[in-house]
Amino acid sequence: MFDLSQYCIEKVTEVCAVQFNIGNHLIILLCIYTSPSGNIGKFAVQIDLILKYSYTPKLEYICGDFNVNFLIYSSSAEQPTLLLQSYILFHTFDFPTRMTKDSNSASDNLYIDYSKLNSFQVFSLINGLSDYEAQCLCVNNIFIDKWVILDLSKRD
Repeated sequence: MFDLSQYCIEKVTEVCAVQFNIGNHLIILLCIYTSPSGNIGKFAVQIDLILKYSYTPKLEYICGDFNVNFLIYSSSAEQPTLLLQSYILFHTFDFPTRMTKDSNSASDNLYIDYSKLNSFQVFSLINGLSDYEAQCLCVNNIFIDKWVILDLSKRD
């Protein structure tokens, strides 16, 4: 259903999607990446085009893997955040996901539609493989009594 290769532009946007059913709910996991040296304006345009192509209110979205530091205010963080909020998608991580001896950042994040979720938890897991921690989202959907765990570990 989702061939997003037309939206991939080297160093601007790399994107792929996985669609799966849990109970009666169709969930789409979009993984979106931009290079730290990429153009954030072009990146936001591509995100908008991707969501215009794939968006329908009947679907539950979980978006992730942004390479923008969400711990500090900047236009680089604000531009995709405001755009995703226009699709009723809100960030979940407000803690460092990458830690070095010189700095901490949240260069990855997940954006989800809170209105379709009963409850959720987010946490990081130290994986010991790189300076990135695994980001985990546990979702308890209002219509499903089972927890769904998405482990979005960096695999370098």
